[in-house]
Amino acid sequence: MAKLSVALSTFVLALVLPVTYALASKPPSNDVAQTLLRQMNSGPDGRLTRAVTCARVGAAAKTFDCSLQSLVHTRLGARVTQVDGGLRTVWQPLEG
Repeated sequence: MAKLSVALSTFVLALVLPVTYALASKPPSNDVAQTLLRQMNSGPDGRLTRAVTCARVGAAAKTFDCSLQSLVHTRLGARVTQVDGGLRTVWQPLEG
């Protein structure tokens, strides 16, 4: 009976640990949006961005499509990818 319980415990841990790591390593879109907003508004020019919204590109992806709105209502798109604990941003052309 003891061998069975050890085997079941090992099996459960083998299933739980990868899922826990995957959930912890993928930031929610709100965290990405807040980080991007903080980066845009922390420069020497002061507050430039009014709002940032992000949506995850795929269910298992660490990539987000974000839309930034400036104080004068210009929209800027960005594709943000989590890489090595940081964010890599690829900017799209201005709209409006």
